[in-house]
Amino acid sequence: HRCKMKIQTSTYCIGIDGCKDGWVAVYCPVLAFDQAQAKHYTELSQLRNDFIKPSIIIIDIPIGLETNEPNRSCDIEARKFLRNRSSTVFSPPCLEAIFSTDYNTAKEINLKRTGKSISKQSFFLSHKIRETKRFVEVEKQFDIREGHPECSFAEYQGKPLTNNKKGMLGILQRQAILNKLNFNLFKLAKMLPINCGVKIDDLFDATILCWTASRVFSGSSRTFPNSP
Repeated sequence: HRCKMKIQTSTYCIGIDGCKDGWVAVYCPVLAFDQAQAKHYTELSQLRNDFIKPSIIIIDIPIGLETNEPNRSCDIEARKFLRNRSSTVFSPPCLEAIFSTDYNTAKEINLKRTGKSISKQSFFLSHKIRETKRFVEVEKQFDIREGHPECSFAEYQGKPLTNNKKGMLGILQRQAILNKLNFNLFKLAKMLPINCGVKIDDLFDATILCWTASRVFSGSSRTFPNSP
């Protein structure tokens, strides 16, 4: 007598995006998007309490910074891929600049090291870049990779999305894609604390990166450049 045993796996595919007061994570077993769940974290280190290896994380924050070059090769390639949406890929500060305590100092360091200034938007992400850097260095049980939601949406659609993610058309366009992938967005939103700083585009970005994490697991994901 034989019975078919259901294969149990501890692998979770996790998409993470930054939000006003921390991070939002959308996660599910491999390719089981209808089972996806969402959680808000104030610190990345809290993930170690919820996930055991092997788990794949795709996070929308720069991992690995240049020391003397003004642009990372991955950002250059991503901009080419996104064409008219290339402005959604910003250049992060160089490694030394992220440890500056004020914008003007960071700008001077970046200019000296790379010959290029940095935007305030770029500088204000420095604390999240530092936090992610520490997380990557310490949490060895995760396979952590950098992702870009606009690239993921474009990959699924077969071309870059034309509408801004914060506008009505952009929101509806992204919602339609995630619905096609069997994510239950209403259920995900209800899982988040009412007063947390997660906005609708933060949730959408984390969700599409959860899809990307499953593609990494199955070996069908795309990287910029081709040989990372």
